Amino acid sequence: MFKSNALSLLSIYGTDSSDDDDDAPGPSISMKRPRRDDDTNLPSKRLPRPDLLDNIDGPIPEEHIDDPSLHDGRIRTFSHKRGNWPTFVYIPIEVTCEMEELRTEVMQGIPEHFNFKRSVDLHLSLTKTVELKHHWIEPFIESLKRRNHCKKFNLVFDELQAYCNEECTRTFIGVSILHGHDSLVDLVNVLNQCLAEFHLPLFYDEPSFHMSIAWCLGDHKNVLNYILPELNFRLPNEGIANPRSWTVPVDYFVCKTGNKYFKFDLSDS
Repeated sequence: MFKSNALSLLSIYGTDSSDDDDDAPGPSISMKRPRRDDDTNLPSKRLPRPDLLDNIDGPIPEEHIDDPSLHDGRIRTFSHKRGNWPTFVYIPIEVTCEMEELRTEVMQGIPEHFNFKRSVDLHLSLTKTVELKHHWIEPFIESLKRRNHCKKFNLVFDELQAYCNEECTRTFIGVSILHGHDSLVDLVNVLNQCLAEFHLPLFYDEPSFHMSIAWCLGDHKNVLNYILPELNFRLPNEGIANPRSWTVPVDYFVCKTGNKYFKFDLSDS
């Protein structure tokens, strides 16, 4: 009923030219009026646009404006674009008691003015965050499935190091990798093939694999490099010296694109 009335009004709302009347959709309605002697020189006027038409297609979407205050001051790697989904591939890491103790010790050992925050989801990145068009998601996931022939392996963590993102907007404290580097490189090579297929940025040429446990805004890497050696020296009792406490079996990896998650199992042999 709503659409029917709206279309009826739309057929009335036309141009001043009578030449277009035959081409207009809907019933043919004349836009002419009887001529009077006293309005010969008056300009013709359009009928007002009915208010009902304003709601036919809903409100016009507004341009998305990023607000860093909504996510702890973090700045997006790239601006939000409709139809583009932020995507990255990673290995999720389960938070163990030893990791939680380490993170607590680190937070207590770093000066408060850095305003470090705990990393919520522990993981090890295998790609950069890239923009994936919505209609590319399905073929990209299929490409990952087709190329994934990597085997399960173990990660062994080493020591604390400072890292900074490419934009130099955030600094991270992470735990570097002692064993498992070659298997990680094999995974990255597979993922780079998929990224190249869709003309997306590849991972770093010489990746420094790590698990971030805390972060802060700004570039403070050089300052932290003076602090972390002493902190590493104070942490042997927290579990890093015990390989069994810091060995993580890697059975699968995950691709996150927008709000969707895809799991990829690794082979046994």
